Amino acid sequence: PSPAERLHRFVVGSHSTYPLLLMIGYNCYGNVLLRKACGGRPYPTWLFGYLLGFLCYTYPSAMVSDLLFGHAAPRCMGNDNILMIYSFWFVLIQSSDRVYDFLVRPRIFALLTMWWLADATRASLCYLERAVAHEAVFAKGIFHSAAWVSAGPFLRALEARARGAEPVPMEQVLPNSINALKYPLLSMFATMVVWLVYLGYFTDCGIFEGGVTMVECGELHDDVYAAFFYAAVSLQVVRTAAAFRRLGQCKGNALPAACSRERARRAVRGGGAELPPQNSRGAS
Repeated sequence: PSPAERLHRFVVGSHSTYPLLLMIGYNCYGNVLLRKACGGRPYPTWLFGYLLGFLCYTYPSAMVSDLLFGHAAPRCMGNDNILMIYSFWFVLIQSSDRVYDFLVRPRIFALLTMWWLADATRASLCYLERAVAHEAVFAKGIFHSAAWVSAGPFLRALEARARGAEPVPMEQVLPNSINALKYPLLSMFATMVVWLVYLGYFTDCGIFEGGVTMVECGELHDDVYAAFFYAAVSLQVVRTAAAFRRLGQCKGNALPAACSRERARRAVRGGGAELPPQNSRGAS
């Protein structure tokens, strides 16, 4: 098979399994966010950081989804592969300034963000299917989608308070906008809603009329799932290219005020599209 065919098989396979390749990038991204939240310094108490990094920075949406909509213990806490990969990245990023500084380089972090978004998109659609499969109600799918994208920013704000730091204002995490093309969290919410509407009303699955479950319906439309996956990652590529273009303009002859606004937008907070500072260790 050609590389494109292998890629497509990988994406389709991720609909029913959790590939290690996606797991590695996802856990790395969460641990980088944890250290960034501490101004680039290691967490004040490693044991608290180990648990809170997992709950608030790496798998917050999965936790909330299972607890509120899955009627079961969080799946992510019952996976040995996740335990080993998360622990590896936690120890490495918390203990090595050199590794952390490398990972927050703008281009490296941009690639890491796309890696994270690929797995986050996969997980958002899979968890939505499972949530609605338990109780096939349209409203449940909408509330699940909102909870999925809101869990991370909300739990990180609580964690910052517990650590004694000032949480990032919600309007900076996500402005009051409906521009799903510009903001990744809105884009993910829109993707989930469209997936819900498509499977519920544009297929013959009858998931709201007593037919097959949403999980079973999703498995019947793997190619459409793959299209959603490709679209989400491609949109993030466009966002990243635009962010680098703005950064290049700011380094040129931009007005000081414009550069100040650009620097303020660089920090990535919970899956944003902007680029981080070149070296964020010791930053407030």
